[in-house]
Amino acid sequence: MFADGANCVWLLAIPHQSLGGGSMYAFHLPATIPPPGSPGGPRLPAAYKYMAGSPFDWREMIYRNIRDPQEMQATLDNMQRTFTEAQKRARNKK
Repeated sequence: MFADGANCVWLLAIPHQSLGGGSMYAFHLPATIPPPGSPGGPRLPAAYKYMAGSPFDWREMIYRNIRDPQEMQATLDNMQRTFTEAQKRARNKK
């Protein structure tokens, strides 16, 4: 999950402890965190990866709909728009 969809794989390079059989991690963060995009730092937002290669964060979408089921139609509309835009960008790169 860290590597595929949390954009936090950079944290694994710093001292950390696995807790609960690997279900949680405790990180010993440095006094200064490297800036996004620099070696040892977090990714820039433009380089974010989301679960299963999606163009958006599935977890955020699911949590939003759990908290407010009335958001479902807006979420579905946004998903359609996001996938359509991603397909257009992919075609334009060819």
